[in-house]
Parts: sequence; structure tokens; C-alpha cells
Amino acid sequence: MKVLLIEDEREIATSLAEDLKQLRPQIDIVGTASCIDVAVRMINKNQDLDLIFADILIDDGMSFRVFEQVSTNAMVVFTTAYDEFALKAFDYNCVDYLLKPVSLDSLARSLARYDNRIIT
Repeated sequence: MKVLLIEDEREIATSLAEDLKQLRPQIDIVGTASCIDVAVRMINKNQDLDLIFADILIDDGMSFRVFEQVSTNAMVVFTTAYDEFALKAFDYNCVDYLLKPVSLDSLARSLARYDNRIIT
């Protein structure tokens, strides 16, 4: 499973990557983007992404802008401290919406939701 992280807080990105590796050691985290332009470039470069974990509010705007600029078949798990964007998130191939701080249990449930979507 190829995964991209869109997160502007280094500690959170590191923690998320460690938790994902703990849950699924075979996960290939292709990188972390902390701004919209980098995220767009990374998605365009990695068209075979399976899953993207995206913070909604990053340094240079809302990560929704990334998905308005690229075409990807990757599913998205939005991670954020704000619950008011949940409905809009489902316009962008959202498989789950996690409120920070993200627990290991909620991350495991997101991966299970991803699994269920690709199986059906």
C-alpha cells in the first residue's frame, strides 16, 4: 500500500507515519507534503498512490485545494482538529475523517474502511 501524508506539523507527521508502520509494516510511505504545491507535485509523481492522509488546514491553505488541482484514484483520510469540514471532505474521495489527536484505534478503523472499499 502506497501512502502520502499531507501534514505541516512535523511531529504529527512523524507520529502518524510511526503508527501506520506499527499497524501495517508493509506500508510504503512515499513522503510527507507540508504545503499545497508540494502535495500536488507528489501526487502527480506518484499516480499509483493507494491512500492519502491529509490535514485539512496546512500552512498555505486548505488541503481541499490539492484535490481540486490533481486527479487521483487514491482514497483520502482527512485528519484535522476541526469538525466543521466533515461534509465537504466527502466530496474528495474521503474514506474517513479523523479528529486530532488521532488514536491508534481510529487509525486502525480507517485502514479497515479502506480495506473494505477496495475489496467491494
